[in-house]
Amino acid sequence: MKAKATIITTGPHQKQYNMFAMKAKEDLVKVGINQVDFMDVEFAFPERLKQYNVIYMNGGDPFHLLYHMKKSGADLIVKDLAEQNTVFVGGSA
Repeated sequence: MKAKATIITTGPHQKQYNMFAMKAKEDLVKVGINQVDFMDVEFAFPERLKQYNVIYMNGGDPFHLLYHMKKSGADLIVKDLAEQNTVFVGGSA
């Protein structure tokens, strides 16, 4: 199975243009993940998370991230994915 990753960019104010998100994408590609997308759960449909087997939670404002994870329902999807073979990576505090 080929790995597909998404970087959740909801926390930082610069979203996917945040230097840490860009570095995370570069690092994921270096380890052989050919498809690395960005997702902002504030605006995207959280069901899209189900198509990835690697989910990278970028740093930033944890309260902003948590608020939008719960508001969008992404928190429940992440909980379900955690019980499967999904790899979760977190950056920052």
